[in-house]
Amino acid sequence: MSAPSFAQKAARFWQRLPFRHMTALCLILYIFGKNQPFPLTRFPMYSGISEEADVYYVTDQKDTPLSMKDVFDTGSSNTKKRFKTKLSAHLQNLADQARTDKKDTNDASHEERIVAGKETLDSLVASMKFKNLPAGTTGLRLYSRTFALRDDSVKDHPPELLAEHSLPTP
Repeated sequence: MSAPSFAQKAARFWQRLPFRHMTALCLILYIFGKNQPFPLTRFPMYSGISEEADVYYVTDQKDTPLSMKDVFDTGSSNTKKRFKTKLSAHLQNLADQARTDKKDTNDASHEERIVAGKETLDSLVASMKFKNLPAGTTGLRLYSRTFALRDDSVKDHPPELLAEHSLPTP
């Protein structure tokens, strides 16, 4: 009786391998290099977790928070992305006009953040569901609130008013 060939050994190993299709998929995806999808990418999503987190929300004229999902059909995280995109575009425009390098959005001044805040709130109002707005609401305010981890405890910064919008009275 002759010894099994390499091909026969490999075939037997493959048949006994649990999750062999997933193993094959992982090997194929690994070969593609930097275009690998999560979790096989070489660029970890959370390689540097910030010690600060900011939340964007909308209130009525009395600073009572509104339900982002019900009124604007979006959430706080999407509002944050929208704000950051508008702030980045505004900073790019300023850099182009001054012929300088663009500032990081984290280094934006309050005045620059207000410009992006107004654009963000205007875009939220454009997609607002007026029927889901609480009765008596005559104005909207967009706020940013930052929470920071300091000395093993969470520090809450005061909210930053970014924009206000008056609503037409019925």
